[in-house]
Amino acid sequence: MAEKTAVWVFRSHWVEEKHHCRGGFTGQFCEVNMDDCLSQPCGVLSICKDELDGYLCFCAPGFIGNNCEIEVDECLSDPCHNGATCVDHLNAFSCLCCDGFQGTTCEININECHSSPCLHNATCEDLISGYECICLPGFAGARCETDLDECASFPCKNGATCIDQPGNYFCQCVAPFKGSNCEFRPCEVSNPCENGAVCIQEMDLDIFPLGFQCQCMKGFAGPRCEINVNECSSSPCLHGYCYDIVDGFYCLCNPGYAGLKCDQDVDDCIINACDHNSTCMDLHLSYRCVCLPGWEGTFCEYESNECNSEPCKNNGTCTDLFNCYR
Repeated sequence: MAEKTAVWVFRSHWVEEKHHCRGGFTGQFCEVNMDDCLSQPCGVLSICKDELDGYLCFCAPGFIGNNCEIEVDECLSDPCHNGATCVDHLNAFSCLCCDGFQGTTCEININECHSSPCLHNATCEDLISGYECICLPGFAGARCETDLDECASFPCKNGATCIDQPGNYFCQCVAPFKGSNCEFRPCEVSNPCENGAVCIQEMDLDIFPLGFQCQCMKGFAGPRCEINVNECSSSPCLHGYCYDIVDGFYCLCNPGYAGLKCDQDVDDCIINACDHNSTCMDLHLSYRCVCLPGWEGTFCEYESNECNSEPCKNNGTCTDLFNCYR
């Protein structure tokens, strides 16, 4: 509530009585204080307080002035926003909002997108007193409610059948054409052959119903060269394990064997410890030393003692010599 304003008002005339009274008094002996509020100088809504030789006004909310004669215009401060019209009331105001706004001072922009008016996953853009729908491809209308017939423009080529779909279309191609619009032959859109094979376009669909054939790289087979030929299927490794690789194989040989196909027995005599000109005999994963006469041991490293067989009779003494005895 607005604060009441007090204003002093003084009388400026002399009351003619038998005695000349001071301002604000009357009566034969000037004993009566004149009530200056009897004429309601402050108006019917404000409070008037009589004072000596005057009065004091306490203005009601919404009024100002010495006698509270001026009504305050609350619209002077432009409290309404966004182009709204301000209507002044007693100690109050109201705003007449433009379309698209609300609130006490029309400060709120109404979000027309709140009700999700746009259809088919369209994007809603809020505007002043309205909205705009940004449609996905294939849809139209103020709310994107219309599904366009994408087949109306005949996008499918080479005799393909166009099937309309929501916001899209699908081309059912006639062999051998491919592509989203059936505009390519098999070797044109992409290479259908695998593993580096060359795609060769063929026009005789009776022989080549796919419209192409694949010229495979070595080591591959199949209609699209999708099969890696297993060169290990013929068991080429004689004494080892076969690892298949592209256009070939690799043999992991068992101990004692070597060669591309593990077909060679490793000569263990290449590095041997046979001593004293003995002969090395190769075995599998080992060797044997064939000693010359007079030598013995695994590596023929010991001289033979011919007396060990006790060749001398009748208590004769045997003397060992090299490769003989006496």
